[in-house]
Amino acid sequence: KTPAAVLEGLTMHGASIGAKKMMNWEFKHAKEAVDKGLYVTWYNLDKEYECTRIGKFSRCFCNHLYGKHNLKTLKNGRVGKNPCGEEGCNCSNFLYMYRRPEEIGQYYMTRRKGFDINEWRPLCKCRHPHAMHTPDKHKCTKCACGKFISDFACLSCESKWESHEVRYESEDDRKMDNKTTGDLFYPLSDVPEIQQKFLEKLKEEEEKKKAEAKEEAGKGGEGEVVPVGTGDQQNDTVAHIGDQIAQIAENIGRVELTLPARDKPEKSIRLMKEKGMLNKY
Repeated sequence: KTPAAVLEGLTMHGASIGAKKMMNWEFKHAKEAVDKGLYVTWYNLDKEYECTRIGKFSRCFCNHLYGKHNLKTLKNGRVGKNPCGEEGCNCSNFLYMYRRPEEIGQYYMTRRKGFDINEWRPLCKCRHPHAMHTPDKHKCTKCACGKFISDFACLSCESKWESHEVRYESEDDRKMDNKTTGDLFYPLSDVPEIQQKFLEKLKEEEEKKKAEAKEEAGKGGEGEVVPVGTGDQQNDTVAHIGDQIAQIAENIGRVELTLPARDKPEKSIRLMKEKGMLNKY
């Protein structure tokens, strides 16, 4: 789709729940990279393309978040391995894995009756999720599968999971390679009209939630809810894209962005659960 068509659709209908969730992560991870000066991305080696920004909300193959890993710094200032810090996990280095079906083109999954996003994990060709494979050797614990082989493709580059690597770069490294840094590293920076419209939609939802909370507090006799920032403070907030994104990314976490699991799942969901393709983690 053209940027004009995307902007029109976003203006009329807003973004989907999955898109808002993923974009929220992208904004937060971009801010994290800019603040720390360390840019972590999921990089396609064959196409030399950055598919997603990685940060504390990204999931590892070991089924734990990036924030649970402990990145090592070498004597020369470069980064070393990033092992998992969760007790009992033998993951020796963070390896990115997709958290939502939309990231691998399976957007239809979230529309199926009875689907629970918390039970979903990307599948191996053996039809078992990555979480049922060992973090070190990637062997399946449920069948004779000797190594995890992705049964899906990345939506960003249309390549297999195995074609990627986690790449760590300093700001100077990226500047030397003519890659984006600072505010330009934020999502949709190349289409500022869409970026601004997306942020407006998120802010609208944030304000709606605040109004609902204020109304509920008034009914309960708990007094008035004081809004965060008024007048000049709000003007200052939107004056710089980095500050604007930081505030929205912080507050939007309080907005529910996941559809609730539905009762009486449809047949496809029931079969996936019976075959171990959907599990409680």
